Amino acid sequence: MSSESNESRPPAPAVPSSPPAISGDSAKKAGRGGLFVLAAKVFFLGLGFVQQVVLQRVLGAADFGVLALVLAQSNIPNNVIVAASVQGVSRAVAGAPGGAQSPSGRAALRGALAVHGPLALLFGGAFAFAAPFLADAVRAPRIAAPLLVMAVVLTFYGIYAPLVGALNGDGRFGAQAFLDGTYATLRTAGLIGGALLLAHFGTSGDPLRGDRVHGATLGIAIASGLIILLAAFFLSRGKAVGTETRVTPFDIKAYLSFLLPIMATQLFVNLLMQVDITLLGRFLGDSAKAAATKDPAEASAAMIGVYRACQLLAFLPYQLLFSVTQVLFPMVAKADADGDREGVKAAVSRGARLACIAGGLLVTVLATLPSPLLHVVSPANIATHGGNTLRILALSQGLFAILGIATTVLSSLKKALTSAAITLAALGATATVAFVLVPTAPFGTDQLQRMALATGAGLAFGLVLAGIAVYRAAGAFVPLKTALRVGGILAVFVFAGTLLPALGKVATLGAAAAVAVLYLVALVVTGELGKADLAIVARIAGKRT
Repeated sequence: MSSESNESRPPAPAVPSSPPAISGDSAKKAGRGGLFVLAAKVFFLGLGFVQQVVLQRVLGAADFGVLALVLAQSNIPNNVIVAASVQGVSRAVAGAPGGAQSPSGRAALRGALAVHGPLALLFGGAFAFAAPFLADAVRAPRIAAPLLVMAVVLTFYGIYAPLVGALNGDGRFGAQAFLDGTYATLRTAGLIGGALLLAHFGTSGDPLRGDRVHGATLGIAIASGLIILLAAFFLSRGKAVGTETRVTPFDIKAYLSFLLPIMATQLFVNLLMQVDITLLGRFLGDSAKAAATKDPAEASAAMIGVYRACQLLAFLPYQLLFSVTQVLFPMVAKADADGDREGVKAAVSRGARLACIAGGLLVTVLATLPSPLLHVVSPANIATHGGNTLRILALSQGLFAILGIATTVLSSLKKALTSAAITLAALGATATVAFVLVPTAPFGTDQLQRMALATGAGLAFGLVLAGIAVYRAAGAFVPLKTALRVGGILAVFVFAGTLLPALGKVATLGAAAAVAVLYLVALVVTGELGKADLAIVARIAGKRT
């Protein structure tokens, strides 16, 4: 199951054990399956982006902000349980003696599901209990009821994700991709349809009338319930094969020893993902009351909506580079397993350089044209207040994207604990700087900008730590010349962007394309991109498989 696109950054890649050798036919099947899953994830990301753009107009700034707070709280346990369940069950099923479809593989599936069923109920119940406390913590009493609905969604995810993990471990990637795409469609329809339907529900005395946020969360719950049925149907179509005379029993202790560290790591990652918007809700709520705003909750929610719209665009570099981690992870892990130190160094250097260049392209476009791009995808009342915030967030999330590459490398080199510690350090730094900078700012856009600055400061701190750790472990990271060239080009474009006049929507799209082309030209002029890079692109484009 995919992470919640554009509501949270994608979860960290799995940390598998060294894979066994596979035949040519199996490799081809895995390659085709990987393409299916990648295509589904691209579809999920694209649909999620469109979904959020539409929701801004359906909900309005204030309700969009309220929904952002709901999803910020719920996505932390959601993504933890999804990532851990998919990775854990997939590994248990695929690693069973005799394979995924052998009697031992089926026994492993039954054992894993026996673990995840109670975990789903435990997580859902705990989140429901915590809902009112979470609402109070972010000074948003309106989100308490939607959070209760999201507790049901969390329980459904805890049941659905292990089923997807079983399909993955079984090598049934086409079914997994179909579920990803179907759920993305159902979820989008539920979010938008639920918001529209509940906005006109009942009479004026009905407590839920007009509560579009509650309607949106109910739509998610319905979609997540339906997809469980479809996943169970696909799983039931598998056939157990094998000639084992003795079924290997499922080792719960070994399974939990693999599962719990993944959950802990994912918890740190997702807390880092959501810390800024969560703390911002609290700071805005307190400031709105102190400033004697007419409707503090409404005013605070509207500002959250602006910040969330900025995040929607600022997350794009991370989401792009997540695909790089899917390629880089197995390359580094394989070289490390083979004891090929130079292979590890080369893979890390090439992958980190590619990530820096590709991420720099998107960050340059976003940081050069923040206000015009917001006017393209967001209503005017949101776009008017978010330009400078998006510029800072784009730079900050660019750092997060490279940090994601670094933690992937560390995990692939069997340094998952180091990766988790660095993520926790970045989380602590972000929260510390936020508590220093944001509460003292005047209510409104100043607080949004300071929260974006705090996010950038915390991520920069984490990236420095990660860069040092990767260099020590692999002997390489982003080449210094690449970092200086990309950083220098980015600085020039950002300065130029502050001098640009207001642009219309069509002109903005043209300007974005021009910035992208000029960025690449600048890389060629500075010597960062050369004939060798063009030759690699040509070879890749010329391959048919």
